[in-house]
Amino acid sequence: MSKSKALNFNEGKERWSLLLKDFAEELKEILKVRECGVQKYARDNYIMSLGTESETEFRNDNFDSMFRHLISATGGELKDDESKCYHMAHIACRALFELAYIKGNKQD
Repeated sequence: MSKSKALNFNEGKERWSLLLKDFAEELKEILKVRECGVQKYARDNYIMSLGTESETEFRNDNFDSMFRHLISATGGELKDDESKCYHMAHIACRALFELAYIKGNKQD
């Protein structure tokens, strides 16, 4: 019996390993930020203003938070005093919030 190559027909499909495998440790840091946020607010707090009168206010506040973390990170500070999470993980998480608003994702 000869051995042959196993087939997978993945051409043109999303390659999740590019994130989940290549950036596993970095994604864990973003997850830590989300877990802190869920404890402080609620799981769906970030998306509650989508499509409401308060959407612009939330998005502006979200950018203010990103800028504060960016200023701290560029000033040489690695971690946030309150959450003990990396400032860059906070920025990445906040960027995901903004992307959710751009795409109009309402989580149930």
